[in-house]
Amino acid sequence: MPRWPSLLVATAALWSAAAPARACDPELLELTAKNLASQHDPTLRLKKLAGSLAESCSFVPSLRDALGTVPSLPPASRPALERKAVTSDAAAWEAACPGGLATYEKAAAQSGADRAATLYADCNLKRFAFTDQAGLAAGDGLPFLTILVAQHFDANRVAPALAQPLLRGLAGISAAAGAGADDPWATARTEVDAVKGRAFDAIPPAQWKAVADKLLPLCERLRGRPDTERLKNRQLEYDTCATAGFAADNAGAPAEPLFRPLAGQQVNWGYYLAAATARPDPTLLTRTADQTVRSSVQYCLDQLKSGKFPAP
Repeated sequence: MPRWPSLLVATAALWSAAAPARACDPELLELTAKNLASQHDPTLRLKKLAGSLAESCSFVPSLRDALGTVPSLPPASRPALERKAVTSDAAAWEAACPGGLATYEKAAAQSGADRAATLYADCNLKRFAFTDQAGLAAGDGLPFLTILVAQHFDANRVAPALAQPLLRGLAGISAAAGAGADDPWATARTEVDAVKGRAFDAIPPAQWKAVADKLLPLCERLRGRPDTERLKNRQLEYDTCATAGFAADNAGAPAEPLFRPLAGQQVNWGYYLAAATARPDPTLLTRTADQTVRSSVQYCLDQLKSGKFPAP
């Protein structure tokens, strides 16, 4: 039988008393992640995970108490528990979700895809990189507590490889739904291939905007991956950013965040990031088949090289 950290209360208490400056005990988190993978009952999995997290990190009291209460709480009482955790410490919630309590109230009144869209955008969840919007919509766990825990993990530099499966588990996201978060390169390849080679008039502007809205955050995420990954996937990173730029160009009137002010002009952000990716490897640009895309990226690259555009 797996030894969840909930069976190691004495160990956790001794750690907490002896080393209060350590915000999370990595050994307890690793044990929690290991046992999470072996627990297949969704209800029991969520209860044990929440209880174990409460003992593994020095969370703010409202979050610690909420996580510790989950194991004894019926599912119907979870919304009230999350509300108490969020509203009891507004500062902690605002640190986790830039949209603040207004975003919480809006999302709490929603469900499914609508709630996921609100939280993903207004709380800027892409910075935590544990799932995408679709994965969040598919979750049936504790989304608001997950966001608070994600902020704590991020602030205390818990390794992403350890943090991400724990966050997906707390949000109730299945392994299949969370797969894109594990491999953003695979997600990028799928999304780029879906529109590769399409003419600008092949689909209506509203659909191009939807493509751009999906690809630009993915481009930014790929550019934030470790250098070793980026070096192996430089072509895919470039293609994702350039395709985001192409989609934005075809989406109708220029608007943020697809176009952003830079050096006194509105710049197509996909092309700008594609140029930044191509700067150390100009062959990426020469392999661009579409003349419009190539010339647009070339313009941004020239501005970067001249210093008129700052590097991202």
